[in-house]
Amino acid sequence: MVISIDRWTNASIVQKLAAVSIVVFLILHIGVVICNCVGADPVIFSRPASLGCPSSFHEIACRPWTLITYSFTHYSLLHLLLNMLWLIWFGNLAEADGISDRRILSLYVISAICAALTYPVWFEMNDTDGSFMIGSSASVLSIGCAVAVMRPRSQVCIPYLPSIPVFIPVTVIILADIALFTSDNQGGHIAHIAGILTGICAGIIWQKKKSLVNLNSQNTDKGDINAKIITSGFESLSSAERNYLLDESESSKSYHNH
Repeated sequence: MVISIDRWTNASIVQKLAAVSIVVFLILHIGVVICNCVGADPVIFSRPASLGCPSSFHEIACRPWTLITYSFTHYSLLHLLLNMLWLIWFGNLAEADGISDRRILSLYVISAICAALTYPVWFEMNDTDGSFMIGSSASVLSIGCAVAVMRPRSQVCIPYLPSIPVFIPVTVIILADIALFTSDNQGGHIAHIAGILTGICAGIIWQKKKSLVNLNSQNTDKGDINAKIITSGFESLSSAERNYLLDESESSKSYHNH
């Protein structure tokens, strides 16, 4: 038990999100099997009825928890497997780019809510309802889009296939959603697009913040080095500090030559 708690504590947010989806899937399916064996009504374990996001704003208002729970619920093992694989691939790239667990979790939740609030739009426009949405696709796509904006050439390592830049699968998925927009699952594709747009916005914002932090860090380093030269002389600089000034000088020359 202690080992399990330690593993959970030390796990990344991507691993935790995947674990929650897997546990929810197992509980729901095992619950249905048990109910069928004992002759009980398995409605309590019905995924759309209990956890799915409704296609009506009125129903969402009555069951607000579905704004989040649907994104941890899946129709089938294949549905779960595909979403979890993409979550791990995109999530690992996000972590490698220095995106914090807090940001990844925030994006997952915010994109899920945005997609859930967008999903009923098509049904309201066509005066239809009675449908439910489940699956983490919108949240996973959001993370993928954020990474593609920040590091478009980061390599996605898919087993048994050559590594490809992350922007390629993300672009293919976006184009597929647009192409399938006229299919029977229009509400679902609208939700996907909401997740995509949320991820793109997050990626742009994070990239700007990252650039600003790097610029401030460089300015601070240069100021510290100049202060050290004034107080102790150039000879007091370490080799790393001298290399930094040399790089800065070469960059400045290159800029003026332009």
